[in-house]
Amino acid sequence: MAQVRDSERQAVARDGMRHVIDVSPTPSGWAVTADAVEVLVFSQGGPAERSARRLADALVQAGQAAEIRIHLRDGSLAGRYVVSTADPP
Repeated sequence: MAQVRDSERQAVARDGMRHVIDVSPTPSGWAVTADAVEVLVFSQGGPAERSARRLADALVQAGQAAEIRIHLRDGSLAGRYVVSTADPP
């Protein structure tokens, strides 16, 4: 666990601020939020996750790091993806 935290700290230090994009369940579907501001709502999780990935790609193209957090229906974290400006496309 400490190795993960160290690598995260190094990535943030290298990239500056990391934008956080969440894909979370809502009563009517799935919401995509960026930096805690809801931007899109989808009826299914797949399209919401693809949208989050496109948003992260756009941020990286603009020279900013991004982290996508995917949540399950119960709110627990299913997975996370960190995209650094130093990562290959």
